[in-house]
Amino acid sequence: MALFCVITALYAFLASSSFTYQQFLRPRMVHWVARFSDWHAVLFWPCFVLAVLLLAPAFMQSGIVGWLARTFAGVWSAVGVALAAHPILPTLVDDHRSVVIGLLALLPLAWLSLIEHLDRREFLRSQAGPLSDEEAGSIERRLFIAAFGSVLFVSALYAAWTPVAIGNAFEPDLLAIGLTVGLTWSVLAHLLIFSAVFLVTALTERLLRQCGTFDLRYACECALLTMALWSTLQRLLGKAIGLDDVWGNAAILGLSATLVATWAAIMLERRAHTSKRLTSGFDVFFGSAPAGGGVGRSTVVSLLVTAVVAYVLATVAGRLDWDFLLLKLGALSIWIVTFSQIYRATPDEVPVRAATIVLACALPLGGHLADGWLQSQAPRWLGTPGFSIRRTLDRYIVYNPSFRLADQALRDNAADMPIFDRYLRSNTGLPAGSVSPIPIDFVPNLRQFHAISPPLIFLFVIDSLRPDYLNPYNEHVSFTPRIKEFAADSLVFRNAFTRYGGTGLSMSGLWMGAAGPHRQYVQPFRPMNALERLLDANGYRRYVSMDHIMAQLLTPSPLLVELDRGIPELEYDFCQTLGELEGNLHDKDGAPIFAHTRSLNLHVAAITSGTVPAGESYPGFEARYASRVHRMDGCFGAFIDMLKHRGLYERSVIILTADHGEMLGEDRQWGHAYYLFPAVLQIPLMIHVPPSFADQTMVDLDAISFSTDITPTLYAILGYAPAARDLLSGRPLIGVSAAEAARRRRATEVVAASYGAVWGVLKRNGRRLYIVDANHGKEYAYEHAPRGEWHPVDVTEGMRVVDQQAIRQHVEEIARVYGLRRPVNR
Repeated sequence: MALFCVITALYAFLASSSFTYQQFLRPRMVHWVARFSDWHAVLFWPCFVLAVLLLAPAFMQSGIVGWLARTFAGVWSAVGVALAAHPILPTLVDDHRSVVIGLLALLPLAWLSLIEHLDRREFLRSQAGPLSDEEAGSIERRLFIAAFGSVLFVSALYAAWTPVAIGNAFEPDLLAIGLTVGLTWSVLAHLLIFSAVFLVTALTERLLRQCGTFDLRYACECALLTMALWSTLQRLLGKAIGLDDVWGNAAILGLSATLVATWAAIMLERRAHTSKRLTSGFDVFFGSAPAGGGVGRSTVVSLLVTAVVAYVLATVAGRLDWDFLLLKLGALSIWIVTFSQIYRATPDEVPVRAATIVLACALPLGGHLADGWLQSQAPRWLGTPGFSIRRTLDRYIVYNPSFRLADQALRDNAADMPIFDRYLRSNTGLPAGSVSPIPIDFVPNLRQFHAISPPLIFLFVIDSLRPDYLNPYNEHVSFTPRIKEFAADSLVFRNAFTRYGGTGLSMSGLWMGAAGPHRQYVQPFRPMNALERLLDANGYRRYVSMDHIMAQLLTPSPLLVELDRGIPELEYDFCQTLGELEGNLHDKDGAPIFAHTRSLNLHVAAITSGTVPAGESYPGFEARYASRVHRMDGCFGAFIDMLKHRGLYERSVIILTADHGEMLGEDRQWGHAYYLFPAVLQIPLMIHVPPSFADQTMVDLDAISFSTDITPTLYAILGYAPAARDLLSGRPLIGVSAAEAARRRRATEVVAASYGAVWGVLKRNGRRLYIVDANHGKEYAYEHAPRGEWHPVDVTEGMRVVDQQAIRQHVEEIARVYGLRRPVNR
């Protein structure tokens, strides 16, 4: 019952976030989660029956316990009947109702925990009353040993894992000196966190030691653990999955309280059947002191098992993660389990001097306060003047999950959040109702352009396709020969970027032909859909894969034909869609044809479960990704052959692009999350334009271009003269004057992540990138070398001031154009 309720609540909380609802739940990205929603009403019953069977002894009791047990059975059986008639989980959307449903889903666990605590109230009252000095000192010593023993075990465990994680990667900053520096700072970070844990728990014990009853101390310590878990989960989950508003905080608080209460009830049942006396409420959660001294064999075995589990979690999370969320939750679990095991193994009589406790708590605090000075002096002490402690630690974090968690915990302080980070967070992920659609008109009074017969238009967007896996962009690629042939007959824009990292806003921006409000999605979208308006004006019949995004962007029309009908979105296959499209290429009514699909063959969710066909190898590339690119290359080439065979190729505009790029293990990062690193921002953009439709001499293939330029380019191909309405509008990539090409190369361009407060600035014709990550309080800078490789550079104060001002101007322009409330610092 506990697992069922927690998963139900988590599903509802995720549904309440626009980000997770739009990008994970609605498109059914994770199969088992989607199936859980489908079968939720059925799964309720076996879980409920099991809970009732466990409650059976309480039914016969008199008093409050029996009444609560019988009421539980009656109320939740009625809920089960209601769920059978009206399943609730499949109806949840991104609103506050989902939070309420999630909190209600936790109610059975809270109810069962209350019954257990009331049933064991006499046991709680029989435990230690006011504590003597000796008993209080014993508890403090056990807490101290547990805290600082955890530091030693966890630091050593993950320090041993770090070289394994590095493997064959070339890491010049993580040689002997670098690993030593990383371990030193890791130990200091863990010491600071666990000393704080010790001080808070020990102070709580001191304040409560004279309480007359054990159950009052226990209740206060339950509240302390609840607040600690809430604070931790809020930091980890809030920003990562969009639960960082008031409703999100309420959801995480409810989850934390329920988890603590449920764990307490389970442990209380176990403690009640032992003869050991409890002196602290922490004994309920972590265990009483052992009868004898020394570390038992069971403790050694359990710690070894913990080490194995830690390595498994780190390995699995490396491929199935979002912003390292699973990795950090795994490290947090290891922290808690380690603390519990050492606390339970520590005897009452363990000797610890007061001076040792003071020194152990003061040392990490002093190290933290002197961190800046230590980092500045360390290169001189080590005899390596060019050595950078911060750069070394940034590399060490990549391979050490526990240090990543500790570093975030120490950095992530809302009170110290820079004003600019607050500004970005307040203007990212705008709430529903804050944005109203405005018309986007590249051509006023748009009508069909009669000077030419409209061409066929094929807009192929391959989710997560990187340009460096295509031969036209990387001469070392040998597995895309058909795309290479296509590129030889097309315009290859070698400096193309997505305006938004992540599919969510990238696709809406493409159809708008402009940067827009940071909201998924403005409804109704039709006034803002400049590409749909172009298709309407020219009577195009549309063949479109109606994924969850396109269903919100397009208006139902008799001219709209759905591709991939009935196929789950994650199973959209480029080859299958092209085959279906081929069967539809006939002139039923003489209407011109537009086709669009966004295949997900390369999405990280598909790659992680993929395999490489026997006999194929891709040295120097991610093999599972490259093998899929190779397969799609063949299908794309066959489709081009079909167009040529039917005499349609020279009547067709064919666009091959991506919504964004992808991280393929760089710095152990997979997917795109809300990254704006170069591998995520750069996209391929190839356009085949028949000579009869456009003058291809006025094109600057090396000037910076964006996915938002595709729609105005289609306007230009069809003979219109699209006019940029404002600084947010895309511009046509053909028919470009020398002055316009020069303007593009000099322009300062702002980009953003679709799913979080991460913004960037591209300058010098896309050769320099500045990123400010307000989610994590970090910033980065990269430069594009002449050989085509990106390398990190230091963020200077001048760069920070100028580029942050460019982002401010961009945000204010969005507010002006779309009639939003003027952005403010908060």
